[in-house]
Amino acid sequence: MNKFEKFLADKGLTMEQFNAKSADEMAGLYNEFNAEQSKAIEEMVANKASKEEVEKALEEVRDYQMKQMEQLNSALSEMGL
Repeated sequence: MNKFEKFLADKGLTMEQFNAKSADEMAGLYNEFNAEQSKAIEEMVANKASKEEVEKALEEVRDYQMKQMEQLNSALSEMGL
């Protein structure tokens, strides 16, 4: 289970339920997830994590954001927007 799937599970959702949501609902959940990830990185920096650990966390966040954009664009395309 990846971080996003765990985030959804904590909210009582499965990926299947998430994928059935509207683009607006997906975007809202992605925003919550991204805010949590940003906070985690800020805490890493405050706790003096190594540069490598912070860079790895940032890279993970960027990867998730790219996947999010792709999924939202796909959902919008399916809606004809």
